[in-house]
Amino acid sequence: MTAFDLFDLAEANRERCRNLVKKMDCPKCGYDCYRDEVDVGVGIMYGPYGCMCGWSEDPRYDSSEGESDEQKKHPDYIVDSCGGMLLKEGVMEKLEHFGIDTTNIDL
Repeated sequence: MTAFDLFDLAEANRERCRNLVKKMDCPKCGYDCYRDEVDVGVGIMYGPYGCMCGWSEDPRYDSSEGESDEQKKHPDYIVDSCGGMLLKEGVMEKLEHFGIDTTNIDL
């Protein structure tokens, strides 16, 4: 199994999980919101709902009206509205690894 196979499997599993998650409409734009959920054996932990427009149920991650508090605290990371964080340097390395020209990409 290659890394691509694992990625495809993980993405398919994530999509299947999205279909199980209770949906919420964004109060800002009306689009679907999502959140991460995990069963830890004694219960389910829920992350904040977030939308592609930047709105987040958690004010720390809400970037619908500008940079969120967490984005300000962690400028080296991409922070999404659900609380996820990706190291910008790591994203750029992955893009370059796959032959994508990053000279005009500003994260």
